Amino acid sequence: MNSRFLRALVSLVALVFVAGVVGTVVDVALLALDAPQSVASPVSAAVAVTITLPLADAYTPLGRGVDTDALRERGRARLLGEVLLAAAAAFVAGGALAAAGVYLNAILGTFILVVIVGVVVGYGSFVVRNWEFYRDA
Repeated sequence: MNSRFLRALVSLVALVFVAGVVGTVVDVALLALDAPQSVASPVSAAVAVTITLPLADAYTPLGRGVDTDALRERGRARLLGEVLLAAAAAFVAGGALAAAGVYLNAILGTFILVVIVGVVVGYGSFVVRNWEFYRDA
């Protein structure tokens, strides 16, 4: 089996695991704070996706347009801080939208809107803060 393909497969499985754990932890934490399920679920999904995307950029061969080597070389602590800032932005943006009671004719549409807004704000903030690595992508 091609080692590049195997690395990509292992990375993908690890990212799905990380997203699942993060999403579950955020969802359980919000529910423990008495947030309604209609707020907790889309916000936790937005945070999970937002954490996963920068990690995929830095540690997988899946997104080759980004200067992944340079992104990783900045150090794990700095990358972790950047990812956590992105997650916080997704949490605040998605949470504000969900808590405001935005409703789009269907629960699924509302869920998708909250997730998309959270991810765009969260991951977008990561890309903007690290623009030098994404400029040529």
